[in-house]
Amino acid sequence: MSGSADGRIRLTILGGFLGSGKTTWLRHQLHGGAYAHSAIMVNEAAETPVDDALLGRSDRLVVLAGGCCCCIGRERLIAAFRQLCDERSRDGSADKRLDGIVLETSGLADPAAIVEAIRTDPVLAHHIVVAEIVVTVDALHGIAELRGEPLGRRQI
Repeated sequence: MSGSADGRIRLTILGGFLGSGKTTWLRHQLHGGAYAHSAIMVNEAAETPVDDALLGRSDRLVVLAGGCCCCIGRERLIAAFRQLCDERSRDGSADKRLDGIVLETSGLADPAAIVEAIRTDPVLAHHIVVAEIVVTVDALHGIAELRGEPLGRRQI
């Protein structure tokens, strides 16, 4: 993955209901070499993060624990995005290139609220473009979750 044509950082939002396979999907992508020049942000609704340990070591792993990044943790998410944008502006060396950000949301997050947060923040809108939204769905329980959970439907 390389930066966008206009020079902005490409953002991949990885969403899906609780237990739908977000971390597994991301781990496979990283193992296959995808997102090589990307920061990985993991949002955990719980105070104690778990998913970051499953992803292994990364120089650019940012953990946002203790609240969903689309509502309670929104200000922390914006601050983390801004920090990555600042670091990219200061450091232009090729070995520390930052072309993208992958945000693995908690299973409680509504991706639309994250897109709106970026779109309405003048700094983030200037530096970040939402390139893709990937939503995982549990193969066994997904249909029932989509029928019974309004949040699950909003996520897709």
